[in-house]
Amino acid sequence: MRSILCCLLSAHPFHLFSKALLTALITVVVCGCGPNEQDLVFDVTYDPCLPLVVEPVGDLRDSELEAVDQALAMWNAAGPLQLTREDLADAPRLPIFFQRGAPFVNGYYDDELGEVIINRSLADSRQRTITIAHELGHAFGLRHVDPAKRRSLMNAGNLETPLTERDVEAVIQRWQGCPQ
Repeated sequence: MRSILCCLLSAHPFHLFSKALLTALITVVVCGCGPNEQDLVFDVTYDPCLPLVVEPVGDLRDSELEAVDQALAMWNAAGPLQLTREDLADAPRLPIFFQRGAPFVNGYYDDELGEVIINRSLADSRQRTITIAHELGHAFGLRHVDPAKRRSLMNAGNLETPLTERDVEAVIQRWQGCPQ
């Protein structure tokens, strides 16, 4: 079964949002995984305290590049993070793709491949920026935060709440502090 799943998911014409949805559906059906049996480990995470190149990939619109720049500025302004779109020879690269997707999916962090996928259909520039910043949070190892407990960039489905002080504290704690 695993080889069938790998074959299905490696087919290039597959839309990445479809790939994410199919992976979740097959995991639930085949594994019997429910809400209490989540994959609790991100396979690929990036340390934002070290230089990190966030690399938009593909045929991009100016508004998408602006949203990436604004999301990076949001994270960089909040703490001693070193995120850039500039080419740094020895720095890891975090690819960001923009693709059309289902209206109920704003973005997705594929922790198996270590890449961010943003729904190109998001028309509002602020919502696009918040979604990119949210998915970067996942790339840094952050999980969703229950909105009943506190407002956070990391609330599931969030399109409004920007980066909070506690979000930054969570990243710094996750990576045992960043050099000042």
